[in-house]
Amino acid sequence: MRAGNADGWSAHSTWLNFTVSAPIAPTPQSPNSVVPNGNPTFTWTKPVGATKYALYVSTNATPSVVKLAKNITVTCGTTTCSYTPTALNLTAGRYKWNVRAGNTADWSAHSTWLNFSASAPSAPTPQLPNSIVPSSNPTFTWTKPDGATKYSLYVSTNATPSVEKFANYITATCGTTTCSYTPTLNLTASSYKWNVRAGNSFGWSSHSTWLNFNYVPASTVLPIVIILTWKANPPDLDSHLWLPSTTPYHVNWPVSSQGSDTSFPYAYLDRDDTNGYGPEKIVIKRYYAGIYTYAVNCYKCSNLKASGASVRVYRGENLIYTFSVANASGSDPSSWWTVFEINGNNGGITGRNTLNSTPLALLMGESTNGLTK
Repeated sequence: MRAGNADGWSAHSTWLNFTVSAPIAPTPQSPNSVVPNGNPTFTWTKPVGATKYALYVSTNATPSVVKLAKNITVTCGTTTCSYTPTALNLTAGRYKWNVRAGNTADWSAHSTWLNFSASAPSAPTPQLPNSIVPSSNPTFTWTKPDGATKYSLYVSTNATPSVEKFANYITATCGTTTCSYTPTLNLTASSYKWNVRAGNSFGWSSHSTWLNFNYVPASTVLPIVIILTWKANPPDLDSHLWLPSTTPYHVNWPVSSQGSDTSFPYAYLDRDDTNGYGPEKIVIKRYYAGIYTYAVNCYKCSNLKASGASVRVYRGENLIYTFSVANASGSDPSSWWTVFEINGNNGGITGRNTLNSTPLALLMGESTNGLTK
């Protein structure tokens, strides 16, 4: 093309090529797993130049039985198109589908086949609660299986014989990958177990595995207080607390990793003493399932034995453990003293009292964040 005005015409623009042809084949996207009903929504990529589509659904068997093969009126966005049949009415079984795109020039090749299943969903995986909870009406959280549209929840005492506390169909709140529900249980202080199953129009999954938790009223949950003290030299020892790997957090200095006592990680360090003696205090206000690890670092030094360091552990106001670096296994030069572990499931403490060049938490794969300040 060219442009003009009263003074004349421009030169012609450069040539730009285009092709009048059938579009390329779409790429099918979903369903590709379990569908929740007999009329699922089919979604695929939108090829350039496509103005019409044809959908094909068959049983995934030999010989296959065609369930749908027709030109369709679809809803398209910028990059994808979708279609929800109203009379497909699939019964339980395994199926496959493809789609092709067309325009006034011709039809594309068929897309590749994509398989899906009309069946009950797989069993969810329970996630929380799984340790000590301070509420008598905890929130239960589990994974969201493909094709699930409904759930039932089961809560029992963790005893023999167990006593059923809840068994009902529920209306869960679901995101992309997980679902949750908060029932009115009004539990009494004890140990419990729970599971969940998922369903859709084709049936119910098996029950998930049981997950244990303990309800301890918030008013009776005593915080763990860890106090580190040492001699004048070396001047700078540092407290470190690693949360369980399933809820990772490394409480330490600087302030950005100091933690919090009112929100996650519900554990915090009060200060960083760089002039000897201490004290440095870490308080744990709430437990998460798994193993906590507490360690002491000799910052820019390696003479921990000479520090005379001591760690006192309180549950509330009651002193329950005292650890001394003088009794630790291993020898200097060592820059780390791994003191003890806490089981977040029951609050139990296991002494480690080990000197090493690397804390046990890192040897077990915990985060290295915060090892410098």
